[in-house]
Parts: sequence; structure tokens; C-alpha cells
Amino acid sequence: MKKSHANSILQILEAVNGKSNKFLTYGRHHPPGNTTSRGGGTFLFCKERALLLQTGPYCPHQFMYEMPGGHFDEKKDLTLHDTARRETKEEAGIVVDLGHYKGKTRILEKSGYQYNIYSYEFDEEPEVFLNQEHVKHLWASWVDLHLLPLRNHIRKMYVKNGLTPQLDNE
Repeated sequence: MKKSHANSILQILEAVNGKSNKFLTYGRHHPPGNTTSRGGGTFLFCKERALLLQTGPYCPHQFMYEMPGGHFDEKKDLTLHDTARRETKEEAGIVVDLGHYKGKTRILEKSGYQYNIYSYEFDEEPEVFLNQEHVKHLWASWVDLHLLPLRNHIRKMYVKNGLTPQLDNE
């Protein structure tokens, strides 16, 4: 991937928060201070495409697309970066290493829920092995994001930056 494209990915992630050190806020209901009030996920990029996973029929958000990620587990994770890497391996079968690491964006919801998104860039698409939470995956272009049923928290990040239209799909 071109260096300019890698920089634009980081700029998009930074723009999610307005500036890299500010927070985007939106509502979900997790009590502050609880270990479930923190999570981490990954944006995995390859050749101007991002990996998205489609949730299955037993998920509360049926058949929506999302990035790999989940809640902090104090028994398994020392940091939210550990959470993101663990969840990516569990959900997509992909082991991310620091050689592919490009940057971090932090989201703080009105409820106090903190979610860190870690960006990784690959030269070739890694093979994906889904777990039982997801039924399919795709490497989506920025254009695809306009058409997919995305989880609202992901769509809100893109809408805030004018990258995709607001669709109430959750």
C-alpha cells in the first residue's frame, strides 16, 4: 500500500475523534468503572480495503457488519491492545503483530465506555477463520461501506466524517 494511503487511513482514524487526542462520544449503556466498560478492536487494512465480519443469527445485532473486537477480560488482557489482538485472533483467526501496527484511535462513549481501535496494515490479505459469532467476512472498500449494514457505532464514526450516509439499521 502506498505511504500516502497509509497516512490517509491514520487521518481518517484521527478524524473520527476530530483530533487525535480528543474523544468521539455516543451512547451505549455500560456502567463506568466496570471491566466490561472497556474494549478494543482492530481495523485491518489491505490494498485499500478493510476487514469486516458479519454477525450471525444469534447475535443481538443480527447480520450486521463490524470489525473484530470485544470487551476487556481482566483474566486474559493486560491492556486494551491485548484485548484487540485476542479478539481478532478469536473472531477472525488472524494474529496481528506490531510490524503491521499503524496507530490507535480512542472512543469514549457518553456512558463511560472506552473503546480503542488499533489499525494494522497488511501487504496481502491474511486468511480469515471465523468463529461461531460470525457467518461471513469481506474485505470492503470505502465505497462498499456506503452499502453495507454496519453496526451503528461503526457507521457513526463514518457519518461524523462524511464518509457514508446515516442509515438507521440497528
